[in-house]
Amino acid sequence: MTISNNASIDNAERNFAFDAGTSVFRSNTSCRFAVSGSNDKTVGNSDSSNQFWTGTNGSRCSSYPGALGWSFASDGHLAVTFGGTVVTPQPRPGAPRSPGGTPLPCGVPLTRAARPSDAARPTPAPRACPGS
Repeated sequence: MTISNNASIDNAERNFAFDAGTSVFRSNTSCRFAVSGSNDKTVGNSDSSNQFWTGTNGSRCSSYPGALGWSFASDGHLAVTFGGTVVTPQPRPGAPRSPGGTPLPCGVPLTRAARPSDAARPTPAPRACPGS
């Protein structure tokens, strides 16, 4: 399993806790502001792109101004905030995009007739979400 581009903040024990396995960790950030806890534990392939909690916050933690919060927006998407400010997700390179160029979230059907030549093709199934 690949765990990448995540921020984990102020979990009660550890922000990242992987006790066994062969997971690959890339560009993850772990911060503590309001609670104390144990150092993160990752077993697998982890490189210097990660900033795991090891007693102090890494430099990327200053990018997260305040407590982590989340809710479901009226259209059903997950809205994540830091200090009340909504986080705008960055699309993965190569992620499917809508005809207007907007990245499509996982679980959303790719639309038929994105181009006139596509009209005769069947509607594709929703893009699979990671881990599903």
